[in-house]
Amino acid sequence: MTCQTLTQCVLFPNLYDKPVMAKFDEPMTSSDGGAILLKAVDKRLGLTERMSKWIKDERQVGKIDHQLLEMLRQRIYGIACGYADCNDAARLRDDPMHKLLVGRDPKRERRCPHSRPCHDSRTV
Repeated sequence: MTCQTLTQCVLFPNLYDKPVMAKFDEPMTSSDGGAILLKAVDKRLGLTERMSKWIKDERQVGKIDHQLLEMLRQRIYGIACGYADCNDAARLRDDPMHKLLVGRDPKRERRCPHSRPCHDSRTV
């Protein structure tokens, strides 16, 4: 993946399964792009992974939609991005940057409550 000489970009090799490139010339971008650096530090140090092992998960296995590690990362990265309380979690679950941070495919379909796919006039 290369950049044009007039476009500033940053590549993040070995952080995700697919190449991630940050370009700064797009009109509609996420303001949480800096969280990729937080993810890199977390991956290198293994902080959230170790923290998730300290927390006893007493949920019923058949009722689990999200793993404890995903929820822990969503909460910690959300706080680091300035979302101090959990009332933003419903909106952030569809944010491509936050999907990427917790290890989900950012291009995957939008989800409704209870992890069911959403349908709108463009998809029906």
